Amino acid sequence: MLKQLHHVTNGTTLALSGLMLILLLVACGSSSTGGSTSTPTPVPTSTPTLAPSPTSPTAANGAMTAFEGNSFTISYPQNWQTTTKANNIFTFADSTGTLKMTITVAPDPNGTISADSVASTALQATQVLLKNAKTVSVPSTTNVGGDSWSQISASGTQRLNNQDTDIQVVVIATIHPANTLLSKSFTILYQASVATFSQDSTTYFQPMLQSFKFA
Repeated sequence: MLKQLHHVTNGTTLALSGLMLILLLVACGSSSTGGSTSTPTPVPTSTPTLAPSPTSPTAANGAMTAFEGNSFTISYPQNWQTTTKANNIFTFADSTGTLKMTITVAPDPNGTISADSVASTALQATQVLLKNAKTVSVPSTTNVGGDSWSQISASGTQRLNNQDTDIQVVVIATIHPANTLLSKSFTILYQASVATFSQDSTTYFQPMLQSFKFA
């Protein structure tokens, strides 16, 4: 019994370590310390699949484009850029890099790591790159793609386009499908300037979240 418990504990620790590494890559990718936004890595032609969709939702600034990722689909503003890393980290950003959404997908057999832990780990990785980081009060859960997601938020100062910018970051996470060997953790992190966060959320992020579906 003790040997079995030790094995489970070690497996959970390794899974958490792997998740932290992925989320640190997400956080590093969301920060810009130079004078310009980093150039997106070319998306492989085989996956994900990008295709215009006439039935996609419409953001306030125009039509949106459908995107197929690892076990999910989503629509994003047509004039935003996309970046894919190792087919498990997907980033959507405007030309300035201030408005950004990152989706991370990772194996989580039987939901060993809870959605709350995934969200907390992601926010901790992001806060490392924020000056004067502080927690922002948001509802603890939200519904996206028919699932209930854990939700957490923080704000702080980040170096963007060669200047310090106060931003707010929201992280949501869920395990889908729940409690199976094929379970995966899905983490969505989106950020915008504190000064315009509410408006940007309504204009860009909420339409994107409303379009999200599990594949």
